[in-house]
Amino acid sequence: MQEDNSTKIFIITNFLFFGDTLLTNTLCHNIKKYYPNSKIIFITSKPFKEAAQYQKYVDEAYELDKRGEHKSIRSLYKFAQNFPYKDKIYAVFVMNANDRGILLAKFLKAKHIISSCKKFKKIFLTENQTNNCGLIHMQDLYANYIRALTNEEPEIVPIEYITPKTEDKFIENITNNFDLKKTVALCTTSKLREKDMPVDTAIELIRKLKEDGKTIFFYGAGKIARNYADELKRKGCLEFVDLTDVTSISQMARLLEQSEALISVDTGTLHLGNAVKVPTVAVFYKQDLIEKWAPRAELYKTITVSTNLDATGIFNAYKKLLA
Repeated sequence: MQEDNSTKIFIITNFLFFGDTLLTNTLCHNIKKYYPNSKIIFITSKPFKEAAQYQKYVDEAYELDKRGEHKSIRSLYKFAQNFPYKDKIYAVFVMNANDRGILLAKFLKAKHIISSCKKFKKIFLTENQTNNCGLIHMQDLYANYIRALTNEEPEIVPIEYITPKTEDKFIENITNNFDLKKTVALCTTSKLREKDMPVDTAIELIRKLKEDGKTIFFYGAGKIARNYADELKRKGCLEFVDLTDVTSISQMARLLEQSEALISVDTGTLHLGNAVKVPTVAVFYKQDLIEKWAPRAELYKTITVSTNLDATGIFNAYKKLLA
C-alpha cells in the first residue's frame, strides 16, 4: 500500500533519551516509503532537538521543554495552539505511550493518534499499536508503528544522520590539529552506572590505543561523564582529548563520521556512531540489554562485546572490526 498524497503531515514525538530519538529514524523511512510526498515533523525533548532535526527524512524538528517551559498541561496546550500545523496533521506517532505526547496529539487535533498502550490511555488513541509481531529490538519496535496505518510489515533499514556542513571554528580547529583518520572515539559512560566501563579498564584501553598510534577523543555529557574524566586524570591517564560537555550533537556527529572507529558502551553516542556510519565496537556490561539495544550486525559495521570485557578483549574487537 503506497500513497503519494502530498498534503499528509506526520508528527513523531519521542521524549525519552538520545538513543531512542535516533532509533526512531527507521519509522521515518517507513513513513516516506508509504507516503513519499509527506512532511515529517519531529517533536522531542529540549536536549535532543539536534538528534532529530538532522535525521534523514525529517523535514522539521521542534523541542519541547518538559522540565521547564512546557512542564504544565496549560503550557502544553499553549504550545499546541501556537504550533504552525495545528488542525492539519494526518497522524501523530507517540513513542512509548508517553502521556505528554498523547495529550499533545489531542491538543493538535490529529486525525490519527498512534501509540502502544495497554492501560486506560488507549481510549485517547485512534489506532492502538499493540501487535509487536514478535519484534524485540527497539529499532524494529519503533518502525513497527507504521503497521497501524498501512497493515504492512515495516522495512528495517539503518538509521541515518545527515551532519550539517556549516562553518564551525571548533570543528576547523580540531581538524587542523589532529589527523581524524587516526582518531578513535571513546564513550565510557551512560545514564546507568552498571552499563559504564570500569575506570581501570578505560585506562588500560587508552594505553593500548595510544601504543597503536591512535589519538583518543573522549566523549560524554553531564556530571557522571565529567567525574569519570576527572578520575582518569587523577589516576595519571592523560593521553586523551577530553571532549566531555564540549561538543553539540551535530559537532560530535561530524567528528565521529571522520574517525577511524568508535568504542562505546550502551548509550546514545553508540547509536549516533551507527547513524553516521563509523565502525563501532558496542560494549555491553548488561547482557540482558543486548537483544533490545545492541546494533544489528546486518545493518551496521559493528561488533558487540559482552564477554571478555577487559581492555584486551575490547581492543581485540576493535582490531578485528577494522581488519
